[in-house]
Amino acid sequence: MTSNASSDKTPRLQSAVKWAFVMNWGPNIIATLLTFVLAACLGKSNYGVVGMALLYIAFVQIFLEGGLGAAIVQRLDLDPEHLDAVFWITLVFSLSLLLLTWCVSPLWAEFNHTPELQRVLNIEALSLPLQGLTVVRE
Repeated sequence: MTSNASSDKTPRLQSAVKWAFVMNWGPNIIATLLTFVLAACLGKSNYGVVGMALLYIAFVQIFLEGGLGAAIVQRLDLDPEHLDAVFWITLVFSLSLLLLTWCVSPLWAEFNHTPELQRVLNIEALSLPLQGLTVVRE
């Protein structure tokens, strides 16, 4: 009887491992493939501009994602008010990062001697509030 119970769990375990692989590696594989396509379409100089903007956005995302999502997961007694508070704090913070980026983008472009970087960075920064909306859900 024990062997039947363990054999019943094997397909579920295999399915869980497959889904864990897809959920963890899938987005990374897709992002990598899209990066290669983007690089091929844009060319070296334009892709470099996008790369500099994405570097800045990746740095800012560290501050956006740091702490509050982990605090939700680790909290034992989680009330809806906790989720609401983290949602609104993260949304306001992401909008603040968006405005800060718009203010800093001319300096970042001048520092890199790339005037077109300002426009690309301002457009990329629009993703920050969208990512802020996902912190509680994730």
